Amino acid sequence: MLCFSHRCAAGWAASPYPAAFLLSGVLHELAISVPVNAWYGGPLAYFGLHAVLTTAESRLRIHRWPVALARLWTWLAILAPLPLLFHTPFREALVTPLFWSGS
Repeated sequence: MLCFSHRCAAGWAASPYPAAFLLSGVLHELAISVPVNAWYGGPLAYFGLHAVLTTAESRLRIHRWPVALARLWTWLAILAPLPLLFHTPFREALVTPLFWSGS
């Protein structure tokens, strides 16, 4: 059983959240890159970047930014690196046929 509480993580990491993001990256690799046998590392990089960004949020004190600017930060953090997660081989092999199957 995985434990992400601060008490459980205290022995091996300062925060459990980067480990959760990296685990999610590995699982997304299995679901996105493995079926098309291409572009390995993209989904892991996407979630690794988010582990870094969530750590940076507290250091940048984003919670003190104006609301509109903080929301812009969030949307850019999610959308700008999205091609890393849903890479071209995945979109061409699995997503596009769903929409253009002719049925």
